Amino acid sequence: MLRSLTFYWPLLSFAIILAALSSYLGSIDKPNCNVFFGYSASIWSLIMFCFGFPLLLAVGSAYSFYAGCYSLKQGIYPPTNVPSLGIKVQTGWTAKLRALVALLFPILAVAIIVLGIHTFDDVLGSQSLPTLQMKLAGKCS
Repeated sequence: MLRSLTFYWPLLSFAIILAALSSYLGSIDKPNCNVFFGYSASIWSLIMFCFGFPLLLAVGSAYSFYAGCYSLKQGIYPPTNVPSLGIKVQTGWTAKLRALVALLFPILAVAIIVLGIHTFDDVLGSQSLPTLQMKLAGKCS
């Protein structure tokens, strides 16, 4: 268990920070009117949705890519240098198939990051973040 925590701590810490931030933003009554770090909670929710969660997926896919590369090299899944967290060790064609699937997760992560960037651009349109903040603050008065 300790080996797993030391191996996966960047992913776990990033996930805990995002979970804490999303639970805080979800508990706010009027997100347009609550401002911290210069922007309203609505804008922070948009940034977290468009960039935070896709980046979390990208960090997780880096672990998957690492496991897939070493699994193809060793011929077993999960490889011996990656904490398995209770996954049954497989060999043969099932190990190669799982390793190839693990190598595809970074492609999915890049696609979701691109989708998040396009979503953020579509929501903002031609306005900047300070302009959007002023519009949201004007609704609070």
